[in-house]
Amino acid sequence: MAKASITFEDINVTVTAPAGTRLIEISEKVGSGITYGCREGDCGTCITKVTE
Repeated sequence: MAKASITFEDINVTVTAPAGTRLIEISEKVGSGITYGCREGDCGTCITKVTE
């Protein structure tokens, strides 16, 4: 299974997760504190910057 590496710069934590895992779920596990409203990505509250 493919994996992705995600760095939460606000808390200086990098994690590896299975591809397709929702970012909000990973954020909650590491305590990043991304603000969200609907947990589905529809309301736009959780918009965040993605860098490669």
